[in-house]
Amino acid sequence: MEVDLSGFNIDAPRWDQCTFLGRVKHFFNITDPRTVFVSEQELDWAKSVVEKSRMGLMPPGTQVEQLLYAKKLYDSAFHPDTGEKMNVIGRMSFQVPGGMIITGFMLQFYRTMPAVVFWQWVNQSFNALVNYTNRNAVSPTSVRQISELRPAWSTDLIPGQPGLHRETLSQKKKKKQTNKQKTQPQKTKTTTKKKNPKNKQHPPPPKQEQSLLCS
Repeated sequence: MEVDLSGFNIDAPRWDQCTFLGRVKHFFNITDPRTVFVSEQELDWAKSVVEKSRMGLMPPGTQVEQLLYAKKLYDSAFHPDTGEKMNVIGRMSFQVPGGMIITGFMLQFYRTMPAVVFWQWVNQSFNALVNYTNRNAVSPTSVRQISELRPAWSTDLIPGQPGLHRETLSQKKKKKQTNKQKTQPQKTKTTTKKKNPKNKQHPPPPKQEQSLLCS
C-alpha cells in the first residue's frame, strides 16, 4: 500500500525543536558517526532524493523511511548553505571519532617536547578544519583571509604547551616519589630510657641494733 506523500515536507524537523529532547535527537541524528562510512554513491543518491522531494517529483513506491534516511545522509554530508559535499574530516559526524583519536595520541606521546608541539598542532588544525567546513557560507570568505588566519588557528595554544609539559612531568615525578615513600617499610627506632642516677632509689639503711641495757 502506497503512502500519499504529496504533503510531505522533507525540510521540516523530524522532532519538535521547541523542546530540549527534540533538539538532542535532531543533532544526534545528523552527527551519527556511522554516516562517515557511507559510500559516495549513496550520498549522491540521498542528495538526489532530497532535491526531487523538494520539487515534488518523488518516484512511485517511495517510503517515508527512505525519505528520512536520505535527509539524514544529506544533512550529515552536505553544507546547508551551499549544498556542496563537505570533506569527511570536517564533517560534524567525524568530530567525535576524530577528536578521540587525536586525544589518544596526545595522551600517549607527551614525554618529549617535539611530540607535544606536533600533536597540539594536529589538534588545532583539526579543529580549524571542522570550523571552516561548517562555517556560515552566506558571508563568503576569501582565500587571503583563510591564509592569514590559518597560522593563528593552529598555533594559538602551542606557546603555552612547554610550560604545561614541564609542569605535568614535575607533578608525575612528585607523585611517583610520594608513592615510593609510602611503599617503603618505615624503620621503627627503639629507644631505651636511660636511668637517671639522681632518681635512683637507694635501699634503706640497715637498722642499728639497739643494745639492751641491763638494769
